[in-house]
Amino acid sequence: MPTVQEILTHLEVEGYCVIEEVIPLTEVHRVRESVSDALRTEYEAAEARMAAIRAKGHRVGGQGVQVVPGIINLDQSFAPYLTDARIIGAVRTLFGDFHRISNTSGMANHPGNDRGYWHADWPFNQTNAAHIPAPYADTLSKLSSLWMLTEFTPGPARKHDLPEPAWKGLRTLELPQARAGQDKGVLGC
Repeated sequence: MPTVQEILTHLEVEGYCVIEEVIPLTEVHRVRESVSDALRTEYEAAEARMAAIRAKGHRVGGQGVQVVPGIINLDQSFAPYLTDARIIGAVRTLFGDFHRISNTSGMANHPGNDRGYWHADWPFNQTNAAHIPAPYADTLSKLSSLWMLTEFTPGPARKHDLPEPAWKGLRTLELPQARAGQDKGVLGC
């Protein structure tokens, strides 16, 4: 298990860090089922929101990618793990004692989903109403985390989706190999 300093060093050098077992392996199945239930409950509403956004001409994720903003309001099964000592230690070092969780969105890539388009997330996406104008200051303003509750297939980042100049020289993101059929409870920052 990485220490806070190892997490910070990896973030600084690589731009990401994988922290395994934030959710204990014995709890991943329960949390995944609980989050899945919330996603199932909200499926039709989420699809209607995406259709309304697409109808206005806005680009959003492809068909079969479900997003539920504020999922913590529907399911708190993962809430105790948001304060994992390794995560909070790194967050306090980066942002001080007055850090905030700005959102907890649930996202599912359903089987056969359309591939998404290359984009920047908030606050860097210039098409969002609330964004940091480019060019960006050389300062830390946001830390995102992705919680993988199902087996994740490691491999290269999606360089093939970009024209060569955009990815030339980028490191390939390799994640730890999951044993077949075993949950990892991985958090990627």
